[in-house]
Amino acid sequence: MTTITIPKSLIKDDLIIISRRELGRLLAMTQKNKSSSKSLSQLAFEAKAGKNIVGPFSTTRDLFKSLGI
Repeated sequence: MTTITIPKSLIKDDLIIISRRELGRLLAMTQKNKSSSKSLSQLAFEAKAGKNIVGPFSTTRDLFKSLGI
C-alpha cells in the first residue's frame, strides 16, 4: 500500500479521496445529467444542509440516486 502525506495547509475544508475510476464515473454521470433541473453545486449545498438525504448509503451510486442525479 502506498502512503502519502498531505500537508494541512492544502486541506482547507473537507478532504475526500476516491479512486480515479470512481472519479471518471462521477464525471461521466455529471456530463450526462447536465440537463437536470438542479446543478451539482446546488445539490451539494442541499446535502450539506441535510435536505434530500436518507442514509446511510452503502455506495456512492445509492447516494446519487437519493439526490436525483
